[in-house]
Amino acid sequence: MLLLLHGLRIRTRSPLQPDPAADLFEAVAAVPDDGAAADLEIDTRLAPEGWALASRRPAEISHGGVEYHPEPDGGVTVVGRQARLRVDPAGARIDALVSPEAAGAPWEYAQVHLFAALAAALRARGRYHLHAATVISPTGRVVLAAGLGGAGKSTLAAAFVLAGHAYLGDDAVFVERREGAVRLLAFPRSFHLADGSARALLGTPVPARGPAPPSHRLRVDPRLLFPGRERAEAEAPHAILLPRVAGIPATAVERLSSAEALGGLLESSAFVVARGPAAAAHVACLAAMADGARAWRVHLGRDLLDAPAAAARRIEALTA
Repeated sequence: MLLLLHGLRIRTRSPLQPDPAADLFEAVAAVPDDGAAADLEIDTRLAPEGWALASRRPAEISHGGVEYHPEPDGGVTVVGRQARLRVDPAGARIDALVSPEAAGAPWEYAQVHLFAALAAALRARGRYHLHAATVISPTGRVVLAAGLGGAGKSTLAAAFVLAGHAYLGDDAVFVERREGAVRLLAFPRSFHLADGSARALLGTPVPARGPAPPSHRLRVDPRLLFPGRERAEAEAPHAILLPRVAGIPATAVERLSSAEALGGLLESSAFVVARGPAAAAHVACLAAMADGARAWRVHLGRDLLDAPAAAARRIEALTA
């Protein structure tokens, strides 16, 4: 399978059928495979019987059930419950060994282990993963909402889209410097919404692909719900929101300093503390975002579910 993601040709091979990578790259454009070398080759193989996937060395980073081990040559080994993936120093190859369990639970391998390896490979190319939703207002104002799982990013993003915004995504974006300017790059995939949020935002029945373990959130394809609203990339954000679910009646905001905004971005960028030649550039890219935007802590209230579009417009006005 050959895919095209922001100009990168990515080829995946796997003995598992269907290829679990198809789940990760569900909304990435497939192109005819001409057999020429790809920019990134992903080779998945079944681990030999008795092969230990776990590492005996302490991890530099442990995040979301995945361990991150920098190698002496500048490469990275990503270790999870089902897989061990080696990322070469140039970010041109991912060699994955997976347990037989991965065939029965491809979602975990694809969305957790393989995505972590992909983020490491793109980091070597100057593209840095950030846990963040990104939307664009009808006037072109870019709003980025950063936070870890459960912060409310997906609910907030869906509410903004209901209010007329375009979107890059609800949970993941890649950040790069291009000719000195920060750019946000979408990673196309389904929105992952908690059942209550999906029902409140989208009505019943919810047009979802079914629950996605381990969070069991519903996978909702925004291209079907909001045709023509997806965007491949955007300029640096004008506003940075750091949401948290507060359970109060009405959503409230408080202004943050650029230092506080940078702290939120660093917390939401799992590999930022990883050693290597990309580390300084990674931090500098996030710092440029924080310095160039106004930032707010957003305490998400029940109004976001009761009247999502109206709540999103109010948040837009409060953070203008």
